[in-house]
Amino acid sequence: MPKEEIDRRIVELLRPYIHILDIGCGDGQLVNALVCQNQVHVVGLDNSNHGFSDAKNIAKQAATHQFIDCVEGDAQQMAFKTNHFEAVILTFSLHHIEDTNLALQEIHRILAPGGKVIIGEWVVEDEDSARDGCYRFTLIEMEQMLRKTGFQEILVEQIKTDATLIVALKLTI
Repeated sequence: MPKEEIDRRIVELLRPYIHILDIGCGDGQLVNALVCQNQVHVVGLDNSNHGFSDAKNIAKQAATHQFIDCVEGDAQQMAFKTNHFEAVILTFSLHHIEDTNLALQEIHRILAPGGKVIIGEWVVEDEDSARDGCYRFTLIEMEQMLRKTGFQEILVEQIKTDATLIVALKLTI
């Protein structure tokens, strides 16, 4: 299953980071895995608080609740300070955001210099592919959006033919 594989890879990629935001955190499975394995503080942001009770229950069972905050909010307009987080994660949630460019601008704003954004997303092969549901972007489009927003050093890992992990760094202020 690509989701579990992507989550496992994200945990590995975020080992040196301590203050992390997970946009579209849902039930908090990845948030709790990060805290348990990396000893970090994670904020889970979701536009719906439906998964928060599950996330909080999982955190209590894993004794990680003091390292996790669940915040209801919109990725297109976040209330966090500029340069606040060391890393931001979006796993299969970018396609749910209405204005992805605005959300990426917000992510760039709240990331500290040297910060990392990690996006796990379903992708279509080319511009002519049918786009529906979760399949909204080609890899080239995602890379272009990230570069336009100011991200640099963009790395792509293919997890499955249509599931991709994209890592980009914010190198400047």
